[in-house]
Amino acid sequence: MKNKLYYFFLTFSLIALTASCSKDDDSGDKNSGGSEPVESFITLTMTGDQTGEFSSDAMFSVGGNPETGYDLMIQRGPEDIIENTTFQINFQARYLEHPLPIATGSYDLVHPDDITHGDGNFTLLAFINKITMNHYPDETLSGTLNITESNNDYIAGDFSFSATSSEGDDFEVNVEGEFLAKKLF
Repeated sequence: MKNKLYYFFLTFSLIALTASCSKDDDSGDKNSGGSEPVESFITLTMTGDQTGEFSSDAMFSVGGNPETGYDLMIQRGPEDIIENTTFQINFQARYLEHPLPIATGSYDLVHPDDITHGDGNFTLLAFINKITMNHYPDETLSGTLNITESNNDYIAGDFSFSATSSEGDDFEVNVEGEFLAKKLF
């Protein structure tokens, strides 16, 4: 009888171990859709009075609370910040309620001074060409940010905008790009 019980527990343990090992192989870093892990990126091309092509990893974060509202930030990521200091870009939206997941669609880009909580717009909080040290937008900004995919783990889309810099000669640039930003926190 002891031998039968021993073999029963041994068999049961091996089955449990095999099941748990195959389960571990299937886990890993996946987005909420259950597909393969996503690689974050942001790429953009600048034309006009200044030209350039920039790329980096990308991230997004949500901060705030019900009393003051929530701020959503989409920006270049931290992974290559030491080796790649050629640009900085930050998009921001303000919400009255916690916004995740962000609704897909096309959003107007307004000047940072004109954005308010709950207005349904995004702003280009900062775009800096760190090679020339020109900061955008200064006075004028027009454009759109399109959210094409969104869940609690990542936001994907594209953007295009025109902006003016006040450093020196009032440079005007047109920027087009796309992104897939992972949630930072």
